[in-house]
Amino acid sequence: MTVMTVMMVIVFLGYMIGSFAYVKFVLSGEGKDERGQYILSKAFTNSFIMLSAGYVVYLCSKLYLDVSSQTLDFIVMSWMSAIFFTIGLTIFVVKKRV
Repeated sequence: MTVMTVMMVIVFLGYMIGSFAYVKFVLSGEGKDERGQYILSKAFTNSFIMLSAGYVVYLCSKLYLDVSSQTLDFIVMSWMSAIFFTIGLTIFVVKKRV
């Protein structure tokens, strides 16, 4: 396996873990009460930070670095995976604290 393949698998697993945590939280009905709304608002606040940081990295790599389209695709996939993983991780952590 190449390094890129291993990295893609890791990115995909991060995406799946985050997506699963979010879907499980929403479908279980926990997100409907005041506590659930608080948890979701924290999760989306943290994911917005990742969205902003990822956009800056994407723009800098596209404008100032000479990268291939495959590398840009990987950056976008990693960026989206980080957003979903952040949502899932925040739900998990805040749910334990509240």
